[in-house]
Amino acid sequence: MAEPQSHSEHNFLSSQARKYGANNWWLGLRLTEDCRCEPRRGGGGRAYDATINAADLRNRHNDYAHTSCRPGFQKRCGGGGGAWRWVSDGRPARYSAWNRATGEPHGPPEYCATMWTKAGYNWGDWRCSLRVSKIF
Repeated sequence: MAEPQSHSEHNFLSSQARKYGANNWWLGLRLTEDCRCEPRRGGGGRAYDATINAADLRNRHNDYAHTSCRPGFQKRCGGGGGAWRWVSDGRPARYSAWNRATGEPHGPPEYCATMWTKAGYNWGDWRCSLRVSKIF
């Protein structure tokens, strides 16, 4: 799925999407748990960002894409509601084009990002189980 990394890439995708009429389009962007891995008491090592389960990123279930830690570490998740990451490799999204007029993104229970026709192809977060077209 498309993963626009800049305003110019988003504009290009929007111009292509307009050619197909009033469709909405999935983006390759998912809401993931925002967690860190900390050493268990008495254990060694330094804290690090939890590893994202790559298969979970691509799964269309209505939940966060889950994370995990190596043995000897425990997962600690913040209450911030998660982090938006690209499904191809789990990188955090540094660029976004959320539709601010409707307060996007809303977060749970909406875990997947779309280019939304009614929002001028700005982004919205929707339930992952909805049937929406994909841009590759």
